[in-house]
Amino acid sequence: MFPTARHGASARLPSGFTILELLTVLMIAAVLMTFGAMGLNKAAAQRGAGSARDSYVWLARRGRALAIQRGTNVTVRLRSSTKQAKLMLGTTLVDQIAFDPQFQASVTLSSGDSVVICYTPRGIVSATCSFPVSGSTMTPMTVTFRRGVVSAVAVVQALGQVEAK
Repeated sequence: MFPTARHGASARLPSGFTILELLTVLMIAAVLMTFGAMGLNKAAAQRGAGSARDSYVWLARRGRALAIQRGTNVTVRLRSSTKQAKLMLGTTLVDQIAFDPQFQASVTLSSGDSVVICYTPRGIVSATCSFPVSGSTMTPMTVTFRRGVVSAVAVVQALGQVEAK
């Protein structure tokens, strides 16, 4: 039988945690934080690549709408070497997206280094300045935005529509 305070002996139970218990809790916490950090990194990569693609799609749609609204030609240029897309009204820069500093994303085109889309006042592509051109229409091009191991794809269609895939 254990002595109790009722029977006159004061029993002292150990207080606090042992070093082994503390180390075990710290190791479990470290493992959980590692898995959490890996999940956050993947989510950030998905968000960066997807946002870069969506921004390019939005820029192209804005260019088409601006051409119809203003009744003039509007150019959307994407260059993979500079990782930038520009919306031009004549020689005036209307908007610009820099994919590397804004989204930490790289840009790869299915062919060549750049794609230029010229929207006419009717909202369709002018083959005279859109590249790459095959005959009188623009050939479809795949644009891949990559951040880390995650990628997001946009397709530039023959009539200048830019769609997220």
